[in-house]
Amino acid sequence: MIVVDTCIIVHLYNETTCTAKAQELFAINPYWQVPSMWQEEYANVLAKLARTSTCTHEEVLNRFQYTVQQLQESQHELKPIEALEYAMRYQRSAYDAHFIALAEKLNTWLITEDKEVLQKCKTRALSIAQYIQKQQSKWDGSKAGNTFSALGTKSVTCL
Repeated sequence: MIVVDTCIIVHLYNETTCTAKAQELFAINPYWQVPSMWQEEYANVLAKLARTSTCTHEEVLNRFQYTVQQLQESQHELKPIEALEYAMRYQRSAYDAHFIALAEKLNTWLITEDKEVLQKCKTRALSIAQYIQKQQSKWDGSKAGNTFSALGTKSVTCL
């Protein structure tokens, strides 16, 4: 089980430069956990996609619904005061702090590509590459047998 931030979700469910890395992460550990507020951030990314790509509104709405459905059982409610405490402790946004707080609460890694979160939360946050390397060093080179198939992908850049 790991906590992933919204950008990691974007990479898995949308074609980006990091999609292959996100798929490898999912293959190694498919037990992704998220704070429930991830949906607002993801909707924001998709709204930008709708403005800057050839995706139709229907495609964007379908992508959002599909992704939410995939993560429905992995969501955790956090009180805003919890996020605020972590935001102040780590000098991060309340949005980032939701993910940090959940990782702390679940005593697991937060996987993110946010360089500032990685810098400020060295004992709790890892990049995709760091996590994969850490997991592979535990094994004899074998990989988990999980595979991933997303609803059609379109290029998108994580905010």
